[in-house]
Amino acid sequence: MKDMVRTSDAVPSVDEDGTMHWPVTLLFPARGISEMVQSCAESASVRDLVAAMLPATRGSGPPAPWDTEGAYTVDNVSVFYRTHETPQVPAEALWAAQIEGAEAAADDDDADLAASRPAADEPAREWIRVPLAAPLVLPLLQPDCVVPGMPVLYVVPSGSEAESLMRRDNGGSIRELRVPELSAP
Repeated sequence: MKDMVRTSDAVPSVDEDGTMHWPVTLLFPARGISEMVQSCAESASVRDLVAAMLPATRGSGPPAPWDTEGAYTVDNVSVFYRTHETPQVPAEALWAAQIEGAEAAADDDDADLAASRPAADEPAREWIRVPLAAPLVLPLLQPDCVVPGMPVLYVVPSGSEAESLMRRDNGGSIRELRVPELSAP
Protein backbone atom coordinates (compact mmCIF):
# COMPACT_ATOMS: atom_id res chain seq x y z
CA MET A 1 0.00 0.00 0.00
CA LYS A 2 2.87 2.39 0.78
CA ASP A 3 4.05 2.18 -2.86
CA MET A 4 0.65 3.40 -4.06
CA VAL A 5 0.91 6.78 -2.35
CA ARG A 6 3.60 9.29 -3.23
CA THR A 7 4.17 12.41 -1.23
CA SER A 8 6.26 15.38 -2.11
CA ASP A 9 8.73 17.10 0.12
CA ALA A 10 8.80 20.12 -2.19
CA VAL A 11 8.81 23.32 -0.17
CA PRO A 12 9.38 26.97 -1.01
CA SER A 13 13.06 27.86 -1.04
CA VAL A 14 15.37 30.78 -1.73
CA ASP A 15 18.33 30.34 -4.07
CA GLU A 16 21.79 31.86 -3.70
CA ASP A 17 20.67 34.97 -5.63
CA GLY A 18 17.80 35.58 -3.21
CA THR A 19 15.09 34.45 -5.65
CA MET A 20 12.15 32.62 -4.10
CA HIS A 21 11.25 29.27 -5.70
CA TRP A 22 7.83 27.69 -5.18
CA PRO A 23 6.42 24.24 -5.78
CA VAL A 24 3.28 24.87 -7.87
CA THR A 25 0.21 22.72 -8.44
CA LEU A 26 -1.52 23.10 -11.80
CA LEU A 27 -5.10 21.83 -11.79
CA PHE A 28 -6.85 20.92 -15.02
CA PRO A 29 -10.44 20.77 -13.72
CA ALA A 30 -12.08 19.85 -17.02
CA ARG A 31 -9.93 16.70 -17.05
CA GLY A 32 -9.80 16.03 -13.31
CA ILE A 33 -5.99 16.07 -13.50
CA SER A 34 -3.34 17.78 -11.41
CA GLU A 35 0.33 18.27 -12.18
CA MET A 36 3.02 19.51 -9.86
CA VAL A 37 6.06 21.56 -10.71
CA GLN A 38 8.67 20.91 -8.00
CA SER A 39 10.31 24.34 -8.22
CA CYS A 40 9.42 27.51 -10.09
CA ALA A 41 11.19 30.84 -9.63
CA GLU A 42 8.77 33.57 -8.59
CA SER A 43 10.09 35.66 -11.49
CA ALA A 44 9.25 32.97 -14.10
CA SER A 45 6.26 33.76 -16.27
CA VAL A 46 3.05 31.79 -16.01
CA ARG A 47 3.67 30.96 -19.69
CA ASP A 48 6.99 29.30 -18.73
CA LEU A 49 5.24 27.38 -15.96
CA VAL A 50 2.49 26.08 -18.27
CA ALA A 51 5.06 25.33 -21.01
CA ALA A 52 6.72 22.88 -18.62
CA MET A 53 3.58 20.72 -19.00
CA LEU A 54 2.08 21.54 -22.41
CA PRO A 55 3.26 22.02 -26.00
CA ALA A 56 3.31 25.63 -27.28
CA THR A 57 0.85 24.98 -30.11
CA ARG A 58 -0.99 22.01 -31.56
CA GLY A 59 1.53 19.83 -33.37
CA SER A 60 4.59 21.59 -31.90
CA GLY A 61 5.25 18.76 -29.50
CA PRO A 62 3.58 15.79 -27.90
CA PRO A 63 0.44 16.60 -25.91
CA ALA A 64 0.24 15.81 -22.22
CA PRO A 65 -0.45 12.07 -21.80
CA TRP A 66 -3.95 12.79 -20.46
CA ASP A 67 -4.83 15.24 -23.28
CA THR A 68 -6.14 12.76 -25.84
CA GLU A 69 -7.80 15.51 -27.92
CA GLY A 70 -4.80 17.87 -28.00
CA ALA A 71 -6.97 20.69 -26.61
CA TYR A 72 -4.35 21.92 -24.13
CA THR A 73 -1.57 24.01 -25.62
CA VAL A 74 0.17 27.04 -24.13
CA ASP A 75 -1.40 29.27 -26.79
CA ASN A 76 -4.90 27.89 -26.14
CA VAL A 77 -5.30 27.96 -22.36
CA SER A 78 -6.45 30.41 -19.75
CA VAL A 79 -4.95 30.33 -16.26
CA PHE A 80 -6.79 31.33 -13.09
CA TYR A 81 -6.42 31.44 -9.35
CA ARG A 82 -9.32 31.37 -6.95
CA THR A 83 -9.57 34.05 -4.31
CA HIS A 84 -9.78 32.97 -0.67
CA GLU A 85 -9.14 29.37 -1.76
CA THR A 86 -8.49 28.32 1.80
CA PRO A 87 -8.81 29.98 5.19
CA GLN A 88 -5.78 32.01 6.11
CA VAL A 89 -3.79 30.36 8.89
CA PRO A 90 -2.49 32.85 11.45
CA ALA A 91 1.28 33.29 11.28
CA GLU A 92 1.47 32.47 14.99
CA ALA A 93 0.13 28.97 14.31
CA LEU A 94 2.74 28.40 11.60
CA TRP A 95 5.58 29.62 13.81
CA ALA A 96 4.36 27.51 16.73
CA ALA A 97 4.62 24.40 14.58
CA GLN A 98 8.20 25.31 13.69
CA ILE A 99 9.34 26.35 17.16
CA GLU A 100 7.55 23.85 19.36
CA GLY A 101 7.77 20.97 16.94
CA ALA A 102 5.00 19.39 14.95
CA GLU A 103 3.84 17.11 17.76
CA ALA A 104 3.43 19.87 20.33
CA ALA A 105 1.68 22.16 17.88
CA ALA A 106 -0.64 19.43 16.58
CA ASP A 107 -2.91 19.77 19.61
CA ASP A 108 -3.38 23.47 18.97
CA ASP A 109 -3.63 23.28 15.16
CA ASP A 110 -7.30 22.32 15.07
CA ALA A 111 -8.24 25.15 17.43
CA ASP A 112 -6.06 27.67 15.56
CA LEU A 113 -7.51 26.67 12.20
CA ALA A 114 -11.07 26.77 13.50
CA ALA A 115 -10.47 30.21 14.99
CA SER A 116 -9.02 31.46 11.69
CA ARG A 117 -12.07 30.45 9.63
CA PRO A 118 -14.54 33.25 9.09
CA ALA A 119 -18.11 32.26 9.79
CA ALA A 120 -21.02 33.88 7.97
CA ASP A 121 -18.88 36.78 6.81
CA GLU A 122 -16.55 34.53 4.81
CA PRO A 123 -15.24 36.42 1.77
CA ALA A 124 -16.76 35.47 -1.56
CA ARG A 125 -14.61 33.32 -3.78
CA GLU A 126 -13.89 34.58 -7.26
CA TRP A 127 -11.99 33.33 -10.30
CA ILE A 128 -9.20 35.70 -11.41
CA ARG A 129 -7.51 35.28 -14.80
CA VAL A 130 -3.72 35.41 -14.69
CA PRO A 131 -2.10 36.60 -17.95
CA LEU A 132 0.46 34.19 -19.35
CA ALA A 133 2.99 37.05 -19.40
CA ALA A 134 2.60 37.59 -15.64
CA PRO A 135 5.39 36.44 -13.33
CA LEU A 136 4.34 33.78 -10.82
CA VAL A 137 4.79 36.31 -8.03
CA LEU A 138 1.98 38.57 -9.37
CA PRO A 139 -0.95 36.43 -8.19
CA LEU A 140 0.95 35.55 -5.00
CA LEU A 141 1.14 39.24 -4.09
CA GLN A 142 -2.62 39.73 -4.31
CA PRO A 143 -4.24 40.14 -0.88
CA ASP A 144 -7.06 37.77 -1.85
CA CYS A 145 -4.69 34.97 -2.93
CA VAL A 146 -4.27 32.70 0.08
CA VAL A 147 -1.61 30.09 -0.68
CA PRO A 148 -2.60 26.68 0.76
CA GLY A 149 0.97 25.45 1.29
CA MET A 150 1.89 25.90 -2.36
CA PRO A 151 0.43 28.04 -5.14
CA VAL A 152 -2.47 26.45 -7.02
CA LEU A 153 -3.36 27.58 -10.54
CA TYR A 154 -6.27 26.33 -12.63
CA VAL A 155 -5.71 25.74 -16.36
CA VAL A 156 -8.60 25.43 -18.83
CA PRO A 157 -8.83 25.64 -22.63
CA SER A 158 -9.69 29.21 -23.67
CA GLY A 159 -13.34 29.57 -24.63
CA SER A 160 -14.20 26.14 -23.20
CA GLU A 161 -17.24 25.10 -21.21
CA ALA A 162 -15.02 25.04 -18.09
CA GLU A 163 -14.15 28.71 -18.65
CA SER A 164 -17.85 29.52 -19.20
CA LEU A 165 -18.68 27.85 -15.87
CA MET A 166 -16.03 29.95 -14.14
CA ARG A 167 -17.53 33.09 -15.67
CA ARG A 168 -21.00 32.01 -14.51
CA ASP A 169 -19.66 31.34 -10.98
CA ASN A 170 -18.33 34.92 -11.01
CA GLY A 171 -21.69 36.41 -11.92
CA GLY A 172 -20.98 36.77 -15.64
CA SER A 173 -17.52 38.31 -15.79
CA ILE A 174 -13.93 37.49 -14.90
CA ARG A 175 -11.38 40.01 -13.68
CA GLU A 176 -7.88 39.77 -15.11
CA LEU A 177 -4.72 40.70 -13.27
CA ARG A 178 -2.83 43.50 -14.93
CA VAL A 179 0.87 43.00 -15.47
CA PRO A 180 2.52 46.25 -14.38
CA GLU A 181 4.72 47.98 -16.91
CA LEU A 182 8.25 48.33 -15.65
CA SER A 183 10.26 51.33 -16.69
CA ALA A 184 13.85 50.87 -17.80
CA PRO A 185 16.46 51.87 -15.17
